[in-house]
Amino acid sequence: MLSGCKATNIKTTPVGKELAAYSVSPQALNYVRTTKDLKGKVRSAELHSIENDLYHYKTSDGYAWANYLNPMLPSPTFSGEDWGTGTQEMTKVKGAMFPLVVGNKMSYMVKGESTKWPDGWNETRKCEVKSQERVTTEAGEFDTFKVICNSEWRQRIFYFAPEINDIVLHRNIHKTEPQKNSGWDLVGISS
Repeated sequence: MLSGCKATNIKTTPVGKELAAYSVSPQALNYVRTTKDLKGKVRSAELHSIENDLYHYKTSDGYAWANYLNPMLPSPTFSGEDWGTGTQEMTKVKGAMFPLVVGNKMSYMVKGESTKWPDGWNETRKCEVKSQERVTTEAGEFDTFKVICNSEWRQRIFYFAPEINDIVLHRNIHKTEPQKNSGWDLVGISS
């Protein structure tokens, strides 16, 4: 069902050398990740503060969010024109993605709400470190761990590159409404 979607049309090759198990580490303050979304919009996000184990990012066009050390988990707080202002909470957490090793699994429930979706959402996500793959973005070629998180309505695909300790490619695929697909590719990073 998802194989024909433009959002999933990602070309990968085998990794050059098998990746060792990888434990995520914090990014430095002022770390900047520049991405390009599926519509071609470029956005830079800067890590501007770290408080209570949450990493706070801002963009020049008014978006802001907090992440856990694991950037593939749902943001506990967020705001922006398309998102509204909102929160998400994880419960019933089982397993772990990190250290990244093919076969690691994690599941959790996420409950959220925002000013754009006042009725909120509540879903179970099941994540698995599926494989090691080499991907190419505008920022270069990266050996990555491919992580897939499934819920009832969406499949989220992350390619995490230990070389830069960050996600280099992300797809958020709606299982029944492809017009709601989103995602981005890495354009560049700086510290």
